[in-house]
Amino acid sequence: MGTPGAPVRDCRLDLGNDLRARAVRAVVVLCVGLGCQGCSYLFMDKVPARHEKMHPMRVDCTSSDAAPITDVVLGSLWGVSALGAVSIARDAESSPYTDSGAYERIALFYAGLAVLEIASAVSGFSYADECEEAKVQAVERWDRDRHRREARQLRMIVNPPNPGGCSVDTQCKGDRVCDAGRCVSPAEPALRATEPTPVPAAPPPPDTTPPPAQPPQPAAQ
Repeated sequence: MGTPGAPVRDCRLDLGNDLRARAVRAVVVLCVGLGCQGCSYLFMDKVPARHEKMHPMRVDCTSSDAAPITDVVLGSLWGVSALGAVSIARDAESSPYTDSGAYERIALFYAGLAVLEIASAVSGFSYADECEEAKVQAVERWDRDRHRREARQLRMIVNPPNPGGCSVDTQCKGDRVCDAGRCVSPAEPALRATEPTPVPAAPPPPDTTPPPAQPPQPAAQ
């Protein structure tokens, strides 16, 4: 017999709360057992600084989406746990034998972990996209440099350098041109072309003086 005036305990409500509390604890144990809170923050490598000048093999960063996907899964589990704790807290308000405030605090804690995981997932997807873009740019840049080197080597084969100087304009750097075996500024040949050509001096007039007369030879005896 119950005591007159004592509140009647609803065993079905307590049983339901107990089952949901166990389910929430199981989810928490699963999340903690995975040992990964904020996987993207902990295990993903960002794009290195000055990667624009690195060889493609040296651009070391994480382009996989495994860590942010794990964060999404764990964030969902923490969110479900928070909703379960909120549901238990609401039902516990009608029972004098259950502390609803404790479940509310637990729900806030789980919700904070869920927000942490989702923020980590967003950052992880961003890190992966930046890494993938940096690797693609590095490969494209390396291909362009390789094509330039091959074109330079081909020009060296077709137009070998002149040991005594240049032979064609392509062997000169910048906008300089080859002139008389030397790489000069484009203005220098033009200046030489406009300089007046020196007129050679006229040859001296021929000597018209008659040779001196020879004395007569004596007749032979």
